[in-house]
Amino acid sequence: MKQVVAVFALVLSVACYGADWKAAVDGNLDEAAGWKPEAVPAATETLNITSDGMYALGLTDDFIAQQLEVKNNGTQYFDLGDKTLTLVSHFRLQGTAAGSSRVMLTGGTLVAANGRIGSTASDGNMMTVCGPGTLFTNSNEVSVGQSTAWNALVVTNGGQVYAKANLPIGYQVPAAGEVSVASNNWVYVADGGSLSIGGSIQIGQYGANNRMTVDVGGEVRTASELKLGSNAGADFNVLMVNGGYVTNSSTVGGVNVGGGGSGCGIIVSNNGEMVTYTLHVGATTSNNWVEITDGGRYACWTPGVAGVIIGRHPSAHGNRVRVSNGGTLFTKGGRIRLGLNGGQNNDLIVDNGSVVIENEQIALGEGAGATDNWLTIKGINSLVDANTVVFKNNSGVRFVLPNTPYEVAPIQLKAVWSSIFDATSKLEIDARALYKKGGGTRVPLMMYEAGNVSLAPLEENVIARPEGVEVWFENKTLYANIPAAPPPTAVFLK
Repeated sequence: MKQVVAVFALVLSVACYGADWKAAVDGNLDEAAGWKPEAVPAATETLNITSDGMYALGLTDDFIAQQLEVKNNGTQYFDLGDKTLTLVSHFRLQGTAAGSSRVMLTGGTLVAANGRIGSTASDGNMMTVCGPGTLFTNSNEVSVGQSTAWNALVVTNGGQVYAKANLPIGYQVPAAGEVSVASNNWVYVADGGSLSIGGSIQIGQYGANNRMTVDVGGEVRTASELKLGSNAGADFNVLMVNGGYVTNSSTVGGVNVGGGGSGCGIIVSNNGEMVTYTLHVGATTSNNWVEITDGGRYACWTPGVAGVIIGRHPSAHGNRVRVSNGGTLFTKGGRIRLGLNGGQNNDLIVDNGSVVIENEQIALGEGAGATDNWLTIKGINSLVDANTVVFKNNSGVRFVLPNTPYEVAPIQLKAVWSSIFDATSKLEIDARALYKKGGGTRVPLMMYEAGNVSLAPLEENVIARPEGVEVWFENKTLYANIPAAPPPTAVFLK
């Protein structure tokens, strides 16, 4: 009986603790020489890479193990050639109390149930997946910064990462009254690298200051939601699409910036592109933002009322979307709505950029309490093109005219059919810069392409047109006449 117990204990020990790579030397994982005990590990064993230092690990054939734990202060190069290392359970990259671990997968395929980069022990762990045909695939999820900070996943030069479920970046759930330690984690995709997630991507699930960067040649795809700042305290998380491509294919979820955290944002620049189902900026929180600039493009393909929402609930204040320097925001059949259900002081700013809403409206100040939400149009090359423009609840449209004198300028705001005002609607014209260049010009601001347009709601609500600034409709176009004398700071119609 004692012999049976001893044998069982030995088997259990091997299954739980597995084999240790015995020194900081190059070798193949499917050969006995590198392991302690000196034997080829069984498929039920855990592979422990604990020796500090820099060394290369490979395979001579396809190989199966229970899981792989990298717990050292060093760098390991996994070049699996055309072979596959299959892990029944987890891949964990976690470092030690003495330092962080770094793994570079430079060839072959690594298969795991879950990939954990920075799960315990130390901050600053990094996994790089690079090289054409190099693949890291997970049947469940991959996480970066599960319970530590400053961890990174880098996918470049044709490398590929796939997870059937989710990608949380900065995951650790804090204790009541505390802040999550899973901060400042980073995912970087560029140069032909691709990241494909079958579930959701959460940049800052509970932690703050986490990042994802998609540079030129990088591609990120998710089949479900993309969230920044999912929970309370997950503040200042950022997605940067700097020449890369990001898309989600779900018809039930899009992009949510600041679902629970504040100060979260997206930058789409350098001809980068995002294509998503919806874009919600500040569902319940404040000071979240999106910048679409320098040729960046953002397209929402949802039909109906939920396309782009900036400030969705009464607690959502001070959120903004800015489209500038040749950037474009496009919705295919989805509305753009600012200050829905009581959100206040939210902004859409178009500064030498374009906003096109196909067959739908742009609406400011919808619902009780949704006050002081603004569409601001600046520059000579700006365009907002919508079916209908609606502004209510002390919300309105602000034109900031450029400092170039002109008799005929591009129409800055097009409404295919009509505008809808109420007794509190605001129209502000800031012509200070134009006056400094001479003034004395007529500026076309808003044009209706079709429909019956009545100026009556605005005419009835005009408070003042001081200093000779005139605003009028002619041939379905709204004009402002800027006098040669100093104009006021602004002209209000409300």
